[in-house]
Amino acid sequence: MRHGDFWRNYNPADRRLKSQLTFLHVTKELSTDFDIPSFNRQSLLETGEFIRHLSPACYNLDLVLPVNRRSYIETELRMAAVATIGERFSETHWLHMYTDGSAAGANRNASAGVYSRYFSLSRAVGANCTNYDGEVAAVHMTLTEVGKGDERSIAIFIDSQAAILAISSVRPSRNGPVLDCQRIINSLINNGRM
Repeated sequence: MRHGDFWRNYNPADRRLKSQLTFLHVTKELSTDFDIPSFNRQSLLETGEFIRHLSPACYNLDLVLPVNRRSYIETELRMAAVATIGERFSETHWLHMYTDGSAAGANRNASAGVYSRYFSLSRAVGANCTNYDGEVAAVHMTLTEVGKGDERSIAIFIDSQAAILAISSVRPSRNGPVLDCQRIINSLINNGRM
């Protein structure tokens, strides 16, 4: 069985041991037993909802040309990045979207920006937000715009490895904006957009 097939058909267990139910199972059971209304609270996370998003959407953290990042020349690194983009994501077949987030002193007054051939967006993220928050907000802005169009082959270029790994994680995030990104990706895939 392929790795993707396993996660597509994955069903979370109800028990950890014969005598020990999982937290999610007990919580659902109590909600039902005590008829707790769910209209005013966030729904419980279903693991399978997020696992599926990885198969059609993928990420790359490497370059097509060998570059020693410890002793690199900036021009060499840029050439390797341009070669990687051209080889993997030709502009004739892919819509390119570039994201960036930044913060003053890395931890305050964060902002986010997105650029593509169709639009350019930017916004303030928050006074106490970090570079990471800005990067995730930029990805969220990008995914929101992607949802409005009808493009199918989209390459989103993100310069934050932490944001890439958080958003593409098989586990639902506890970080609200990352969780929103995961949900949007899942929705795009379910609608045949990726």
